[in-house]
Amino acid sequence: MRDVGSALLEELGYDVLLAENGARALELYAEQNKRIDLVLMDMTMPKMNGRELCDWVVKNIPDRGFPIVVLTSRAETEHREWAGNIDNLHFMEKPVSMRALTAIVERLGNSGSGQSS
Repeated sequence: MRDVGSALLEELGYDVLLAENGARALELYAEQNKRIDLVLMDMTMPKMNGRELCDWVVKNIPDRGFPIVVLTSRAETEHREWAGNIDNLHFMEKPVSMRALTAIVERLGNSGSGQSS
């Protein structure tokens, strides 16, 4: 899904940064934070899951200007208690179609502007 989604987003004009796990996502953020306009992550990731990554973002980047989209196999209602204090957090239930992925990225990001996602 990561490779297919990346190819689709690049085709739409986005500059995509890929991380294979939550720990690598933090490294990319440290290196490329000025380029990040949107974060798209899976809830289930090795080394640091989506919840842990979101919690890190809230604690360490309180004024972040980018939305976070979390892909999950569980209903959003199961995540509301811990996610209630996270601004600009969105959930997409898996499986995610390419059409739905495109729609949320275009709604939340800057489609076709060459911005990172």
